[in-house]
Amino acid sequence: MFGYEPYKICGAILFALLLVTLLRVGGDAMLIPEKLAQNAYVPESQSEDYSTDEGEGEDDEEDGGEDGDEADGKDNVATKDDGAAEESEEPASQLAALLGAADAGAGKKLAKKCKACHSLEQGGKKKIGPALWNMVGAKKGSVEGFTYSPALAEKGGMWTYDDLDAFLTAPKAFVPKTKMLFPGLKKPQDRANLILYLHSLSDDPQPLP
Repeated sequence: MFGYEPYKICGAILFALLLVTLLRVGGDAMLIPEKLAQNAYVPESQSEDYSTDEGEGEDDEEDGGEDGDEADGKDNVATKDDGAAEESEEPASQLAALLGAADAGAGKKLAKKCKACHSLEQGGKKKIGPALWNMVGAKKGSVEGFTYSPALAEKGGMWTYDDLDAFLTAPKAFVPKTKMLFPGLKKPQDRANLILYLHSLSDDPQPLP
Protein backbone atom coordinates (compact mmCIF):
# COMPACT_ATOMS: atom_id res chain seq x y z
CA MET A 1 0.00 0.00 0.00
CA PHE A 2 2.77 2.47 0.96
CA GLY A 3 5.37 0.99 -1.39
CA TYR A 4 9.01 1.65 -0.56
CA GLU A 5 8.55 5.12 0.95
CA PRO A 6 8.72 4.09 4.66
CA TYR A 7 11.89 2.09 3.99
CA LYS A 8 13.49 5.05 2.25
CA ILE A 9 12.68 7.31 5.20
CA CYS A 10 14.03 4.84 7.76
CA GLY A 11 17.14 4.34 5.66
CA ALA A 12 17.72 8.09 5.45
CA ILE A 13 17.37 8.44 9.22
CA LEU A 14 19.76 5.58 9.88
CA PHE A 15 22.26 7.01 7.42
CA ALA A 16 22.06 10.42 9.15
CA LEU A 17 22.61 8.85 12.56
CA LEU A 18 25.56 6.85 11.24
CA LEU A 19 27.07 9.96 9.70
CA VAL A 20 26.74 11.94 12.94
CA THR A 21 28.34 9.08 14.90
CA LEU A 22 31.26 8.86 12.49
CA LEU A 23 31.82 12.63 12.64
CA ARG A 24 31.79 12.62 16.42
CA VAL A 25 34.24 9.72 16.71
CA GLY A 26 36.50 11.23 14.09
CA GLY A 27 36.42 14.63 15.76
CA ASP A 28 37.32 13.17 19.16
CA ALA A 29 40.23 11.33 17.58
CA MET A 30 41.52 14.52 16.03
CA LEU A 31 41.29 16.41 19.34
CA ILE A 32 43.19 13.91 21.52
CA PRO A 33 45.61 16.08 23.57
CA GLU A 34 49.29 15.49 23.10
CA LYS A 35 51.03 14.23 26.22
CA LEU A 36 53.71 16.56 27.60
CA ALA A 37 57.20 15.32 28.17
CA GLN A 38 57.25 17.16 31.51
CA ASN A 39 54.50 18.36 33.82
CA ALA A 40 53.79 22.05 33.46
CA TYR A 41 52.71 22.31 37.09
CA VAL A 42 55.27 21.50 39.74
CA PRO A 43 53.82 20.60 43.17
CA GLU A 44 54.72 23.01 45.95
CA SER A 45 56.69 20.34 47.80
CA GLN A 46 58.96 19.94 44.75
CA SER A 47 59.41 23.67 44.02
CA GLU A 48 62.60 25.47 44.86
CA ASP A 49 62.97 26.91 48.35
CA TYR A 50 63.70 30.63 48.17
CA SER A 51 63.50 31.25 51.91
CA THR A 52 66.58 32.53 53.68
CA ASP A 53 68.63 30.23 55.85
CA GLU A 54 67.65 30.10 59.49
CA GLY A 55 69.89 32.11 61.75
CA GLU A 56 71.02 34.51 59.02
CA GLY A 57 71.51 37.98 60.47
CA GLU A 58 71.35 36.86 64.10
CA ASP A 59 74.89 38.04 64.75
CA ASP A 60 74.06 41.46 63.37
CA GLU A 61 71.03 41.70 65.61
CA GLU A 62 73.00 40.70 68.70
CA ASP A 63 75.85 43.14 67.98
CA GLY A 64 73.80 46.18 67.02
CA GLY A 65 70.38 45.45 68.49
CA GLU A 66 70.77 47.60 71.57
CA ASP A 67 72.39 50.54 69.79
CA GLY A 68 69.94 50.20 66.93
CA ASP A 69 66.98 50.37 69.30
CA GLU A 70 68.36 53.50 70.90
CA ALA A 71 68.98 55.10 67.52
CA ASP A 72 65.52 54.15 66.32
CA GLY A 73 64.02 55.61 69.48
CA LYS A 74 65.83 58.89 68.96
CA ASP A 75 64.81 58.99 65.33
CA ASN A 76 61.18 58.32 66.27
CA VAL A 77 61.19 61.08 68.89
CA ALA A 78 62.74 63.50 66.43
CA THR A 79 60.20 62.57 63.79
CA LYS A 80 57.31 63.06 66.20
CA ASP A 81 58.67 66.43 67.35
CA ASP A 82 59.21 67.58 63.79
CA GLY A 83 55.70 66.41 62.83
CA ALA A 84 54.14 68.21 65.79
CA ALA A 85 56.00 71.41 64.91
CA GLU A 86 54.92 71.21 61.30
CA GLU A 87 51.34 70.49 62.32
CA SER A 88 51.23 73.48 64.68
CA GLU A 89 52.77 75.83 62.15
CA GLU A 90 50.77 74.65 59.14
CA PRO A 91 47.37 76.38 59.82
CA ALA A 92 48.95 79.76 60.59
CA SER A 93 51.30 79.65 57.63
CA GLN A 94 48.47 78.48 55.36
CA LEU A 95 46.20 81.35 56.44
CA ALA A 96 49.05 83.84 56.04
CA ALA A 97 49.68 82.57 52.51
CA LEU A 98 45.97 82.78 51.67
CA LEU A 99 45.75 86.32 53.03
CA GLY A 100 48.85 87.24 51.04
CA ALA A 101 47.11 86.12 47.86
CA ALA A 102 43.67 87.39 48.88
CA ASP A 103 41.58 89.89 46.91
CA ALA A 104 39.75 92.52 48.97
CA GLY A 105 37.51 93.27 45.99
CA ALA A 106 36.34 89.67 45.91
CA GLY A 107 35.86 89.87 49.68
CA LYS A 108 33.67 92.96 49.27
CA LYS A 109 31.39 91.00 46.93
CA LEU A 110 31.16 88.19 49.49
CA ALA A 111 30.38 90.76 52.21
CA LYS A 112 27.09 91.50 50.45
CA LYS A 113 25.81 88.41 52.25
CA CYS A 114 26.67 90.11 55.55
CA LYS A 115 24.77 93.34 54.82
CA ALA A 116 21.41 91.76 55.59
CA CYS A 117 22.40 91.48 59.25
CA HIS A 118 25.44 93.74 59.71
CA SER A 119 26.40 97.32 59.00
CA LEU A 120 29.73 97.69 57.21
CA GLU A 121 30.03 101.49 57.30
CA GLN A 122 32.00 103.57 59.75
CA GLY A 123 29.66 104.60 62.54
CA GLY A 124 27.02 102.18 61.24
CA LYS A 125 24.17 101.17 63.49
CA LYS A 126 23.43 97.71 64.76
CA LYS A 127 21.01 95.51 62.84
CA ILE A 128 20.19 91.89 63.57
CA GLY A 129 23.92 91.56 64.16
CA PRO A 130 26.53 94.05 65.41
CA ALA A 131 28.30 96.56 63.16
CA LEU A 132 31.52 95.15 61.68
CA TRP A 133 33.61 98.33 61.50
CA ASN A 134 36.82 97.96 63.56
CA MET A 135 35.88 94.31 64.20
CA VAL A 136 39.21 92.70 63.22
CA GLY A 137 41.41 92.65 66.32
CA ALA A 138 38.60 93.83 68.60
CA LYS A 139 37.47 92.01 71.72
CA LYS A 140 34.72 89.47 71.10
CA GLY A 141 31.29 90.72 72.10
CA SER A 142 32.48 94.30 72.61
CA VAL A 143 30.19 96.37 70.35
CA GLU A 144 28.25 98.70 72.61
CA GLY A 145 24.49 98.54 72.49
CA PHE A 146 24.30 95.07 71.02
CA THR A 147 23.13 92.07 73.04
CA TYR A 148 25.28 89.07 72.16
CA SER A 149 24.38 85.45 72.71
CA PRO A 150 25.76 84.12 76.01
CA ALA A 151 27.91 81.64 74.08
CA LEU A 152 29.75 84.40 72.20
CA ALA A 153 29.92 86.67 75.24
CA GLU A 154 31.62 83.88 77.19
CA LYS A 155 34.01 83.00 74.35
CA GLY A 156 36.39 85.78 75.28
CA GLY A 157 39.59 86.86 73.60
CA MET A 158 40.15 88.98 70.51
CA TRP A 159 38.95 88.50 66.97
CA THR A 160 42.27 87.26 65.62
CA TYR A 161 42.72 86.22 62.01
CA ASP A 162 42.73 82.55 63.04
CA ASP A 163 39.52 82.95 65.07
CA LEU A 164 37.83 84.79 62.21
CA ASP A 165 38.83 82.03 59.82
CA ALA A 166 37.46 79.37 62.17
CA PHE A 167 34.26 81.32 62.79
CA LEU A 168 33.62 81.96 59.10
CA THR A 169 34.23 78.28 58.34
CA ALA A 170 31.39 77.12 60.62
CA PRO A 171 30.00 79.66 63.11
CA LYS A 172 28.02 77.12 65.11
CA ALA A 173 31.04 74.84 65.43
CA PHE A 174 33.30 77.67 66.66
CA VAL A 175 30.65 79.18 68.97
CA PRO A 176 28.03 76.58 69.86
CA LYS A 177 24.54 78.02 70.46
CA THR A 178 25.41 81.25 68.64
CA LYS A 179 22.41 83.18 67.34
CA MET A 180 24.13 83.72 64.00
CA LEU A 181 22.39 81.79 61.22
CA PHE A 182 25.14 82.12 58.59
CA PRO A 183 26.24 78.57 57.61
CA GLY A 184 29.83 79.55 56.80
CA LEU A 185 32.18 79.65 53.81
CA LYS A 186 33.71 76.31 52.87
CA LYS A 187 36.42 77.58 50.49
CA PRO A 188 39.57 78.78 52.33
CA GLN A 189 40.34 81.42 49.70
CA ASP A 190 36.82 82.88 49.99
CA ARG A 191 37.30 83.23 53.74
CA ALA A 192 40.69 84.89 53.20
CA ASN A 193 39.17 87.33 50.71
CA LEU A 194 36.40 88.25 53.15
CA ILE A 195 38.79 88.60 56.09
CA LEU A 196 41.06 90.88 54.04
CA TYR A 197 38.06 93.08 53.23
CA LEU A 198 36.94 93.16 56.89
CA HIS A 199 40.54 94.07 57.77
CA SER A 200 40.13 97.20 55.63
CA LEU A 201 37.01 98.27 57.57
CA SER A 202 38.98 99.95 60.31
CA ASP A 203 40.23 103.32 61.53
CA ASP A 204 43.59 101.64 62.13
CA PRO A 205 43.85 98.28 60.27
CA GLN A 206 45.65 95.50 62.14
CA PRO A 207 48.92 94.16 60.66
CA LEU A 208 48.43 91.08 58.52
CA PRO A 209 50.06 87.83 59.72
